[in-house]
Amino acid sequence: MCHAICSTAYEKRDKCRSYLYFDEHFLRETGKLKILGYFSIAMKTMKVPIIDTMSNTLRKKLGNISDREQNLVAFLIGQLGRDTRYTQEDLAGKKMLEDCYGLINSARDIVGGRLILLECKPIDKLCNYYESEGFIDITEYADGLKQYIRFFD
Repeated sequence: MCHAICSTAYEKRDKCRSYLYFDEHFLRETGKLKILGYFSIAMKTMKVPIIDTMSNTLRKKLGNISDREQNLVAFLIGQLGRDTRYTQEDLAGKKMLEDCYGLINSARDIVGGRLILLECKPIDKLCNYYESEGFIDITEYADGLKQYIRFFD
């Protein structure tokens, strides 16, 4: 429930745009909306993380897109999720990420940008999934969320 409330508050303040997937079958059967999944996209500024395990190549790549103060601007994929009553067959994570990438690419055509940031809870299944999708773990502090980045080249 927090996700919907948070997204609504951020939407009203123009901090993000939220996207919902509806159960079309349920809508046809009942005339009511039921949310299958959702995600939000925003812009986020962050400091270049200093991580001992970070490769020199990644440090250089991040350094090339940061400003003098080592700030990066990234597209943030936030609150990506599927209702637990639905399965991968109903709404695949890959489909949601592809929809995110499509929207981000449209924004990139207008404003530029090469970096996507994704934050998630430190759940092995989630972390392994995002890493399999090409995201790189850049978590610097254990504040409860893992941070992952992915570049558009």
